Amino acid sequence: MPIITKVRHKFPSLWLSINFLANTGKVAFPILSELSSEGCEIDGYWADDACIDENGKNLEAKK
Repeated sequence: MPIITKVRHKFPSLWLSINFLANTGKVAFPILSELSSEGCEIDGYWADDACIDENGKNLEAKK
């Protein structure tokens, strides 16, 4: 995620959001946590895959 940390350090007051294309929170949240622990705060996370099944079986979304 070097590009994200470079943008954050260059523009510390910029509202910064990340889109993890085709990845769920299982992938995104550990990365966001690691960035935060390194002092790189991210203001928003965009989830393309919210794990919502339109048929009502949302087992993954409940995690």
